[in-house]
Amino acid sequence: REGGRRRRRRRRDYHDVDVDVVDGGGGEVSDASSSSLAKVAWLALGSRIATTLLTFLFDYLVRDLDSSAQLEWQECYGDGRSTAGTTWLDGLFGGHGGGGSRPRGSAFAAALGSSVVWDGVHFVRVCQCGYEFDHQIAFLPSWPLLMATFRSAVLEPALRSVGRGDALDRALGCALSGLLLSNLLFVASAVSLHRLAVKLGLGPSLAATACALYAFNPATVFYSSIYTESLYNFLHFESMVHLFEEKESLLGVLVSTGLLTVATSVRSNGILSCALVAAVRMRTTLRCLVRRFWDCGGRGSVVVEGGHSWLVRLAGQGLLAGVQCLAIVSPFYVYQISFQLGWCQAYKDEIGGGLSQQALEGELDAMGAGWCKGNPYVPKVYSSIQSSYWDVGLLKFYRLSQVPNFIMALPIWACTLFELRESLGWLLLDTPWADLPRALVTLLGDRQAFGQVALCLHWMLMLLVSVLIMNVQVSTRFLSTCSPLYLVTARLTQDKGKRTKVRWILNFFATYGILGCILFPNFYPFV
Repeated sequence: REGGRRRRRRRRDYHDVDVDVVDGGGGEVSDASSSSLAKVAWLALGSRIATTLLTFLFDYLVRDLDSSAQLEWQECYGDGRSTAGTTWLDGLFGGHGGGGSRPRGSAFAAALGSSVVWDGVHFVRVCQCGYEFDHQIAFLPSWPLLMATFRSAVLEPALRSVGRGDALDRALGCALSGLLLSNLLFVASAVSLHRLAVKLGLGPSLAATACALYAFNPATVFYSSIYTESLYNFLHFESMVHLFEEKESLLGVLVSTGLLTVATSVRSNGILSCALVAAVRMRTTLRCLVRRFWDCGGRGSVVVEGGHSWLVRLAGQGLLAGVQCLAIVSPFYVYQISFQLGWCQAYKDEIGGGLSQQALEGELDAMGAGWCKGNPYVPKVYSSIQSSYWDVGLLKFYRLSQVPNFIMALPIWACTLFELRESLGWLLLDTPWADLPRALVTLLGDRQAFGQVALCLHWMLMLLVSVLIMNVQVSTRFLSTCSPLYLVTARLTQDKGKRTKVRWILNFFATYGILGCILFPNFYPFV
């Protein structure tokens, strides 16, 4: 199945627990030892220190491409609306206030300010002032809200306790909070990745290899910057640990769903996690059908069961899948509706009454608020902002001027396609059609293999989004949040027949990791 390895399977009737798999990764381990997790945490922390130092070093040595990099942040002033608090989000961020233009009097403050680049500028601004401009709607609230909470609850009291309460203004406090949180959450996400790898049968050794790859991944600079990747990966990886439990429990369902729900309030692609939830529910449903209509002992006879309890179970799984997916999508929906109700009403009040519907819509278009037209309960502001400011949309990025960005994205696309072929080829391409039903039945009984396949299919979905819809230069960062990138690469390191390709992947990781530390902090197009 992988590199020609033979797998030894112990088959059981599907009325029993999941099938065990013994493979080159060392088999199933119920829980990672504390010493292994500690080593992973130290490795992740060391990688963050190294990445941060390299980033600041290259920021000092290399001249910024963008001449606006050193502009002072301005005071908070809103978006032309007469009053603050037009959405519930403004209350969470404390309204519009806080200084940002006070001169920075120390080298530390200057270095900290220069680290706020690209999307980090928007996250710091939202943390400092709340949502002021429509383009900021593209940046979901949980990350800047966490930064603001850490600043007010931890950073500012700590500075006051040592008599330095005025050392940082509100904006710089947000920046320092973002940098500290991003690095600390990366360490937590590496530990969660190790736990996930062990749960999926890689064993402690391969799990450690996967975490080492993650520590020095091709998008490593973003995990030490004021970006959402570290927080999102921690939530996503940890949710998968509970989603793929050996024996599903109500607590596990609640924890995994809760973590995925929060993840969607951090990054919009969190809604794609519904595919993973649907896969787990589908597995339970199909196993129920197998027990009903398939004799897993190999005789092929129909199993006869009394009553209709299996129908109730199938309906229950479908209902549970719907509830979980609604919970996961809900933050993204509520977030958009809050702007479409609050801001749009403020815009309409500013325009004034007495206009026909057509004239009102024309005024909204002139204000750049075309997303206020139509039913306010149909979410559209996020896609409208992404399309207007960043050309996000189906094939919208396919222009001749974007060829350099496509070249930048090619390595991660090639790596993903190769590893998906290695992971899923046995099922999708190599299994004869006549043997496919039996292969699928076997897969349903193998919790670890099923979890790996589900994650790879989710990875494939992410790849399609990066190729067809989003601005392609962020593909490396976008796909670096997929755990199979590290799990599959770790497995391939044990395959002697794949050494050349693995070496290519490792070179890609190292090259992009170093390039990111050089280009990203200096406003070069590495985003």
